[in-house]
Amino acid sequence: MTLIMMRNLLFTTILCLVSIAVICQDPPKLTEEQLLEKVNRKLRDFCTDLTTICDKSMGLRERDEVISTAASYYFTSSALIYVSNVNKPDNSIPYHPSTYLTHLRDLPYSEIDYLCSITAPPKLTEINGSSYKGEGRYTQVFKGYDASGTLIYGDVTEKKVKFRITYEKDPYSGKGAWLIKFTAIEVTDTSKLPKRK
Repeated sequence: MTLIMMRNLLFTTILCLVSIAVICQDPPKLTEEQLLEKVNRKLRDFCTDLTTICDKSMGLRERDEVISTAASYYFTSSALIYVSNVNKPDNSIPYHPSTYLTHLRDLPYSEIDYLCSITAPPKLTEINGSSYKGEGRYTQVFKGYDASGTLIYGDVTEKKVKFRITYEKDPYSGKGAWLIKFTAIEVTDTSKLPKRK
């Protein structure tokens, strides 16, 4: 074994030991209120990214950058996002997050108004000292317009977000951290836009 190979092996071993130490250390104690604030922040960030992806006035590159990181940042690898249509409100279709986000970007409207807001405080259940599960809810108001500015589709959809919180190595910083990942986004209700008075 050459000196370079030995050095590389030693470096790899040290990295593995550091990773194990990070994962095995006792997680810092956070109150339920602090954990829920982290969940709310992640939900708000997700809503902001959805708005960016829908914004046809923004460059394609900027929206693609959001899509390229969003799936791994917000979701577990097995997560699904369910999509509904006001014309078939009882038929929601599951998509992998990256597929859903790309589909959202490519919707055939000249302009999209997308409003997303958290409608209920998240609920949290402790699994053990270093992991939790829970769910939150948000409402999206979607409006799609043609080139003349005429509204051709619109709906209001209530969604339930299932999530998990675990203490593990953060892939971005390399340090131990409380990580929040969405495991599913389900449709609870889809309705027509309210009529203007």
